[in-house]
Amino acid sequence: MAKRFFRSRENESGSKPDHLALAALQRMAVPTFVLDADGRVVLWNQACEKLTGIAAGDVVGTTEHWKGFYKEERPCLADLAFGRNPELVANLYAAQSRQMSGPDLRAENWCDLPTGGRHYLLIEACPIMDESGAIVAVVETLQDGTEQENKRLEQDEARQAQTAIVTEIGEALRGLADGDLAAELTTPFPSQYEPLRENFNYAVSHLRQTISSVIENTTQIDESCTDLLSASANLSERTGQQAANLQQTVASLTQIGEGLQATSEGAAKANHAIDETMAQARNSAEIVQDTIAAMKAIDDFSSQINQVVAVIEELAFQTNLLALNAGVEAARAGDAGRGFAVVAQEVRELAQRSAKESNGIKTLLETSKSQVRKGVELVDRTGESLQAIVEKAGVVDQIVASLASATVEHSRTVTDIQTSAKDLDQLTMQNAQMAEEGKDANQKLVDQARRLAAMLHRFEVETVSGSTATGVARAA
Repeated sequence: MAKRFFRSRENESGSKPDHLALAALQRMAVPTFVLDADGRVVLWNQACEKLTGIAAGDVVGTTEHWKGFYKEERPCLADLAFGRNPELVANLYAAQSRQMSGPDLRAENWCDLPTGGRHYLLIEACPIMDESGAIVAVVETLQDGTEQENKRLEQDEARQAQTAIVTEIGEALRGLADGDLAAELTTPFPSQYEPLRENFNYAVSHLRQTISSVIENTTQIDESCTDLLSASANLSERTGQQAANLQQTVASLTQIGEGLQATSEGAAKANHAIDETMAQARNSAEIVQDTIAAMKAIDDFSSQINQVVAVIEELAFQTNLLALNAGVEAARAGDAGRGFAVVAQEVRELAQRSAKESNGIKTLLETSKSQVRKGVELVDRTGESLQAIVEKAGVVDQIVASLASATVEHSRTVTDIQTSAKDLDQLTMQNAQMAEEGKDANQKLVDQARRLAAMLHRFEVETVSGSTATGVARAA
């Protein structure tokens, strides 16, 4: 058929048939078939037989070339290249057709080949014209672009999947930017992108946990700062009271110091007075000793007088006895002795009076001696008392001296305490100022913590189920 076609072309043109062109088309590796002006197949090369599985003898000379590519009869691109139905090009090859240079057409299309399976063919239809410009034949070549098209479709699907993934992740990221930490990617991604979804959910879960912990800690910080502010206020108030109390203490210590100074001076005066008292007591003790000696001398003299009185009594007794004897003798003498008897009587009476007076003197001496003994005892006791007074005065003198020394030492100690109290008062005033500054700082901290809490509360940390997420396993 092809030979007859080319032979007719030879007769019309007056040239020899191009057997080389025929052989080239027949053996060309690109599947090729040729239609004549009537739409009949005049050439179906070996590559076309291999592609479609239809032998050339079954299709050459017929218009059933469509069976090699479609299940139902429809025009091929070579049929449309004759230009009889140009609208069919757009209808049958809407998205895959394009005009080449001149009348040539190029299209891409999925075809159901008899060999089985769908193939994506790259089709070119090139009209052959005579000298008058009339189309006398069309050569259609086909290339199997199934693998490339499948790759392109896979790439398109991948791009679409990527676009969908980017869109979904973008929406989730916008949700995160708006503070919605409950946004998770729930729709599974393609297997190659599933780790991305899991890692995103893992990151969001941990971010949600972190923000939840921060919110909780911020609440605790706010409470702690509030307590700290209250404690700082109380500390400031107590420090102020302590400063006032210390000022009063300093004033009291000043008064105590002045009192101790006066006490020290009084103790010194008392010590001097006690020294004078001890001197006077020692003099009194010496006088008492002299008095005791004098009283003893009086007692001795009374004893001597008593002895003299005893002699006088003895003399009065002897005189009375002699007067009695003289009276007896005068009585014997009668009238001659009457005058002597009177004298003897007078002497006797005088002796009796002397004896009586001697007894009185003796009684007085005994009384005087008794009183002297009592006086001696009293003077002895007075001496002992004075000695005890001297000893006690010595003890008191030591105590007063110790008291004076201790008072001086206490005065120095109080002065040191007063100085320390003044320093402590200054430190307390500084502490009060620092406590007030700490109170202001704590107030600022409370305000900042509350602002932070307000900022954190813009985040939605609840999951779709309403509970705080506990995290998911990180994708490998």
